Amino acid sequence: MKYDFELNKIYTGDNIEILRTFPTSCIDLIVTSPNYNNWRNKRVQKKREDYWKRTNIIYDNFEDKETDELYEAKQIKIINEMIRVLKPTGTLCYNHKDRIHNFEVTSPLKWIMKSDAKYRQRITWDRGGMQAYNPVRFYRVDEDIYILGKESKGFTWNPNFAKYLSIWKIAPNKISMVILPLFQRKLSNGV
Repeated sequence: MKYDFELNKIYTGDNIEILRTFPTSCIDLIVTSPNYNNWRNKRVQKKREDYWKRTNIIYDNFEDKETDELYEAKQIKIINEMIRVLKPTGTLCYNHKDRIHNFEVTSPLKWIMKSDAKYRQRITWDRGGMQAYNPVRFYRVDEDIYILGKESKGFTWNPNFAKYLSIWKIAPNKISMVILPLFQRKLSNGV
């Protein structure tokens, strides 16, 4: 299936299917926050409907209930497809927090490092609080934004961005207003 894509328009559908219609090396910037596959979270299951209303997450026909192995394999597959469509000098901002089950933490780096992406940096996003309170560990107020690329060489960093810190304190509803302007010069000047 091929699409005639318009700039600055949001398309919905299966990410892999839509990405496969893009030519290789055509995108400057991808910002994504995939589902976290938190179906085993008893707190979420207890009041799932209330939880989804509070967090404004609407999955439509997606249930977010996969085995860890299937979830991680799908994440690798979609990261690889995003890297394929990314220009050699492009950037992928992959927002994902640690996954916790049975008191064991799994970092997204587990599958990122198995993908074709080049890991450039991790930004800590201080959200100022979360609904995922758990009395058996320190209260998490952060998520990670992994800055990934297609190639190690040839990437040009805008030196004006070096003044920013690797911890961003931003309310969740304001994050896109910070990420997009940071890369605006890169997108408009090809740098």
